[in-house]
Amino acid sequence: MEMTAAFRHEPTRRIPKDPRWFEVAPALLWHRLRRSQLESKYAQEAAQVSASVKDLSTLSDPQLQALLDQSRQAAARRQIDTSRAILCNALAGLCEAATRQLGQTPYKVQIMAALAMLDGYVVQVAPGEGKTLTLGLAAVIRGWEPGPCHLITANEYLAARDAEFLQPLYAFCRLEAVALNAEMNPEEKRIAYTKPIVYATAKQVIADHLIDRVRFGGVVDRIQASLRTLRGEASVPLMQRGLQDVLVDEADQILIDEAITPMIISEPEPNPGLKDAVAKAHALVEQLETDRHYRLVPGQRDVIWREAGQEALARLAKQLPAMWRSRGRREDLFTQAVLARERFIQDHHYVVLEDEVVIVDEGTGRSMPGRTWSYGLHQAIEARAGVPLTDPSRTLARLSFQNFFKLYGRLAGASGTLQDIDHELFFNYRVHTLRIPPRVPSRRQIDPVQMFADRLTKRDAVVARIRQLHQQGRAVLIGTRNVADSEFLAEALTQQRLEFQLLNAKQPALEAEIVSAAGGSGKITVATNMAGRGTDIKLSPEAAEAGGLCVMMFEPHESIRVDWQLYGRTARQGQPGEVFRYASLEDELITRNLPRAIHWLARLKPQLMIRAAQQRAERRAFGLRKRINRATRESQERMTFTDHV
Repeated sequence: MEMTAAFRHEPTRRIPKDPRWFEVAPALLWHRLRRSQLESKYAQEAAQVSASVKDLSTLSDPQLQALLDQSRQAAARRQIDTSRAILCNALAGLCEAATRQLGQTPYKVQIMAALAMLDGYVVQVAPGEGKTLTLGLAAVIRGWEPGPCHLITANEYLAARDAEFLQPLYAFCRLEAVALNAEMNPEEKRIAYTKPIVYATAKQVIADHLIDRVRFGGVVDRIQASLRTLRGEASVPLMQRGLQDVLVDEADQILIDEAITPMIISEPEPNPGLKDAVAKAHALVEQLETDRHYRLVPGQRDVIWREAGQEALARLAKQLPAMWRSRGRREDLFTQAVLARERFIQDHHYVVLEDEVVIVDEGTGRSMPGRTWSYGLHQAIEARAGVPLTDPSRTLARLSFQNFFKLYGRLAGASGTLQDIDHELFFNYRVHTLRIPPRVPSRRQIDPVQMFADRLTKRDAVVARIRQLHQQGRAVLIGTRNVADSEFLAEALTQQRLEFQLLNAKQPALEAEIVSAAGGSGKITVATNMAGRGTDIKLSPEAAEAGGLCVMMFEPHESIRVDWQLYGRTARQGQPGEVFRYASLEDELITRNLPRAIHWLARLKPQLMIRAAQQRAERRAFGLRKRINRATRESQERMTFTDHV
């Protein structure tokens, strides 16, 4: 996109300030009171659409396309947003097109969800209810309208899979859709962004947005483009054509869990002095002791230095390069060294692949190549891991996921797990949640939590249950929080001579192969959260006959939504399934969020204590997201030379 095309670039919104309590509480209360009424309304409209679909079955393909063309023209004139009849007629045509082109007739609950998303809601749909097609129906309507529509997925695999699956429907509706991938060059991305519907991950779209800002010299603005054109300045190639509509799959992960994740556009900046200082701090930090020299802040990545620690730092700083000997610099340097030792654990927060530290996203269990920690922390972790130190980076532009999604004109989405986040979603994005009832009653059986004194005893109990289920011919999926736990469990299974498949961030290339076989009779699969969101495990007839997929939670997460993502792998679309839940007093959730004095109560009331710990962790996380967002905005407002986003 050349500079002159910036005149057609969708205007970028300002990031709104945080609302005050009296702007949130009444609106949220009013919506909660109206939920049943809204569900009834969408159910009635979905029934009308389904009835209309029957009348379209006799039309030929050209006749159906002609009908859809009328809806497309109405959408281009933005009449669909103002006429419910036009919208319902359009959805009826899309349902019939989906039946013919995809072999899938949208269920009533899928139509309800599509209608709600087109009205700006984030909807909760039961696992296995067909979010892919539901989002596709909404994407067609938005794709017909002027301006770009971005459909955000949890990872590149899902983006490519969903775009490919829906391609026949999009083509029949005279639309083009494309999935971005990391191998695309800027010109290929520019062409992709000209399509009406673009599938991508959040980090891809945010990165491209920031790159356009860097190239343009700030927010892409029509007035600035006009002035530069009048001055005869050279054109600037831009990839995107603005931020108008976004549909977010797995909305809770992207809009909440990754909200404060910063996307940073940077370039390497050689700094041999920093590398030398980090290496020396790594060797010297072994002389410092927890509680004696410093205190770790519970639940945070921060260090408070005691008086003895200050004296030790002053002594150790004599061995550092001269520029790192001042109090502020040496504290920063040793703080990173302490965090690398105490808080960032190999095979939990990161893995080492080919002599390189690769960050692991705990929420998804996936490795994130190319991402680095800032302010020398990445180099401190590299020193701890014993790999070559990389050059630090110079930041060119940065933007958090949360603030990026506030820039879209219209935001909606879907997820299977929106429990307890309606307040935060409205606080940050001014959108409400709406639960869509399941199509068929769930046959999922969730067993009570079993609490153990330590991890080793818990592992022995898990392995004993796995052996029992394996002998029954059940398919078993064991979910762990991190790579280290998956290998800890794999070691025990190997000792018991039980055959299994291991899926974690160290072998992402095997994901599709392992998942495709996980539903077989007697199959045992150990996986991190890579087998959570978006994973559809197909059961063999024998496994279904034996009782369906058994999901085993090796350790509860700090968010109950992540637990439910794991539970949602079983008992999909009315199939049978069972969930076994395990925990121990040594689990991170318990040790970080419950005082040791009440650990005995966790043995008596495990479910109650686990939920209390999760609620405390979720409140802390929400507070952290609010503080970081507020600090970011205040910093931008103070820096008068910074553009408005």
